[in-house]
Amino acid sequence: MKVTEHKKGLAAVALIASLAALYLTGVLPELPDPKKVIEDIARTLGGLTYVFVGALAFLETGAFVGLLVPGETTVIVGGVIAGQGEIDLLPLIGIVWVACVLGDTTSFLIGRRLGRGFILKHGSKVKIDEDRLEKVESYFERHGAVTIVAGRFVGLLRALTPFVAGSSAYPYRRFLPFSVIGCGAWVGLFSVLGFIFYRSFDQVAALAGQAVLGLGVTVALGVAAVLAYRRLRDP
Repeated sequence: MKVTEHKKGLAAVALIASLAALYLTGVLPELPDPKKVIEDIARTLGGLTYVFVGALAFLETGAFVGLLVPGETTVIVGGVIAGQGEIDLLPLIGIVWVACVLGDTTSFLIGRRLGRGFILKHGSKVKIDEDRLEKVESYFERHGAVTIVAGRFVGLLRALTPFVAGSSAYPYRRFLPFSVIGCGAWVGLFSVLGFIFYRSFDQVAALAGQAVLGLGVTVALGVAAVLAYRRLRDP
């Protein structure tokens, strides 16, 4: 029987889940220890972590990079490195917070000065098209300041809301306080999550191993059952 794309997708999910379970439970010992990988990254970056994470936080909105690389991932990594002890958590939060607000401000000013025509002309480089821009504009028109704060936790809104606020003539004196609040909450949450994650890495890894093992077995059995049923139904 010819294998369909749907079946290929189910098989891929089963394979990934099974490999993850084997990896986290230590059945594949030749794979690198994730904790050691984190420690190696921390030693390599050292104090440059502040600059690295801050720069990416700025570029996420200041240059719309957030549509290509989720910024929270980098902030979590920064928190993990702080948990490892190579840097301090509070300076990390402060530096990234300021960088985040500066990125929002840069995007706001670009929107104010150049308007939506600029982003439509150059947006394809960072996966922005008119449809995505209109979605953010519509949401901003309906929710205003809430979008600036809550949108910080949604990839598309986070990357485009400051620009849309600027291009819509939204007053900067109203925009800035909400940007400060949103950036502070976003940076604080994800950096602390990374910090806590590293501090309890062994416990988290053990629990994750058990959970993923169960998921892998369940998915594998489910896929096998679906394929067997379809084979019997369509000989």
